Amino acid sequence: SITGSASNQLHTPYYLTSNSRDSVYIGDSDNHRVQKYLKGPSSVTQRAGSNELNYSNKDYATCIYSGSSASSNNRLDHPYGIACDSNTGTLYMADTNNNRIISYASDTSFGSVVAQGNGEGAGSTQLSDPRGICFDSSSNSLVIAN
Repeated sequence: SITGSASNQLHTPYYLTSNSRDSVYIGDSDNHRVQKYLKGPSSVTQRAGSNELNYSNKDYATCIYSGSSASSNNRLDHPYGIACDSNTGTLYMADTNNNRIISYASDTSFGSVVAQGNGEGAGSTQLSDPRGICFDSSSNSLVIAN
């Protein structure tokens, strides 16, 4: 089955991005994780998250950020948009139901909140279910569809 929570499965995937290192990242929304698919076989490890997903598989993917809905920096609640800064390898995620954008520097295991409102809302310092994001390397800017 394609739908599920195993390392070779996705459940309601939204958005994907790639980097210059032969990796593709997919927001696996209903599993509250982001999957990293590598070119060719590799070992599977979990680099960050709640340790709810522990598995080893040599053919599919790396679960890099995971968690059930919560608000700590390593727990995602329906990640949708994903963008990658190809110059630094930093990965940006729209953590939609937590109303924030989190960044993960290349090869780190803990995220940093880079955009978060003061609670959900439409104010100039708030986010409300952000979904689409794009990193513009020419201006070094993150564009958020909120």
